[in-house]
Amino acid sequence: MPKYFTRLSGTGAFAASGSWASATTLASALTIGSNCAPPTSNDEAYILVGKCNISNSLNTSGFTGALTIGPGFAGTIGTAAGSALDFPSGVLKVQHSGTGAFVNFKGTVSRYDILGTGPAYIKTSTFLSGSTVYVGPGANVEFDTGAKPEKVYNAGGFVSCGTSGAVDVTNHDGTFESQGPITGTLDVRGGDAVVYNTATVSNVYVGNGARYNHASVGTISFVEVYPNGTAVDRGAPGPFTVTGGNIWPNASLFQNPQVTITYTNPIGRRGMP
Repeated sequence: MPKYFTRLSGTGAFAASGSWASATTLASALTIGSNCAPPTSNDEAYILVGKCNISNSLNTSGFTGALTIGPGFAGTIGTAAGSALDFPSGVLKVQHSGTGAFVNFKGTVSRYDILGTGPAYIKTSTFLSGSTVYVGPGANVEFDTGAKPEKVYNAGGFVSCGTSGAVDVTNHDGTFESQGPITGTLDVRGGDAVVYNTATVSNVYVGNGARYNHASVGTISFVEVYPNGTAVDRGAPGPFTVTGGNIWPNASLFQNPQVTITYTNPIGRRGMP
């Protein structure tokens, strides 16, 4: 499988040709000629260094492979103003480990790794069944209205979902927020999570020392808050219902009159007082 790299110098925008150097010409990458075509099909592409702005070369290449953005890249992918780099077909796996790049993608995505400090912006992406998004410590990612990832793992960054929300979210640390519903499970193992405008949430788990903020009407199927965890009403516009819940000692579960809770109380745990 061919591998392609960005040129190692230059600050101009990438064009449809002359944008990439293959592994065989990497030694002379400082003087890339116009015959270096961008990657296509299932090629592997690496953007390792530089400050170039890539706004169209992948759009026109039919690239559907794996793209790695290295820690030395400080340019832009797409534009911060809202023009996304389009991957119209196939599967895109992106690992973004840059510290200064602005990344704006749309297309069909199976996995997205954000390992740098970002920011990364995912615009109107279509995520495949079973797609995953990994967000590393200090990373920053924002999903546009039409982007709905199936699984999100936040290891200490900042993640913001649009009105489409997400399916399953595990927040190990850092901050997660969503303007749309979490239709599966929200597992707040650490850090802070806030969900707005959520008509229905299936399951919410709040770990030791973690905090879940609910800011919506509707129904939560089940909430479990572990010792020193907190679930609070963050200014919901009206009452909402929790149809099942457990609270462990030294935890807090919606201690306010706006919330109707029908809770279970297995041995070893206690229900709402």
